[in-house]
Amino acid sequence: MKLFRKAKSKFYWFDFTVRGQRYRGSTGETRAVSAAKVASMKLAQALEHGDLFSTKPTVLAEFSQRFQSWLDDARLEEKTIKYYRNGCRLLNATPIFGMRLTEITTEDADGEFWECTGNLAAVMRTMGHRDVRTAMHYQHPELEIVRAALDYSAAVESNETSVSAE
Repeated sequence: MKLFRKAKSKFYWFDFTVRGQRYRGSTGETRAVSAAKVASMKLAQALEHGDLFSTKPTVLAEFSQRFQSWLDDARLEEKTIKYYRNGCRLLNATPIFGMRLTEITTEDADGEFWECTGNLAAVMRTMGHRDVRTAMHYQHPELEIVRAALDYSAAVESNETSVSAE
């Protein structure tokens, strides 16, 4: 294990390799003795768990479990806790629930919330939209269904017109 100071840093840094994986970072300590203790703890953690720094972002389902556990101990009003639990329940039925937190976009959240509730006012309130056009921008899957139905009815009318003309 290597312990050193970078040129423009007041902190000591560590650098070591465990099972072919390189680990390096700041100890956050300015004294060599304290930095050595922190670096040793990081080395022990890497040896024991094999992953010092989490590389994969958390999946929403995993976060939801931790969030619900936190709600059990949180000092919140009962209505707030009920509101949060209902939100988790609604999300559980969506494809977003299996996505990593870093992959979820505003468009995903708006679209899924719209599909769950079908309530544009609730989508606007929850997502902070003040303009209906902004909220409707994310509801394109519903518009696609309407477009397909209109195209189909236009095609049927066109066929009926051509059959009656013959």
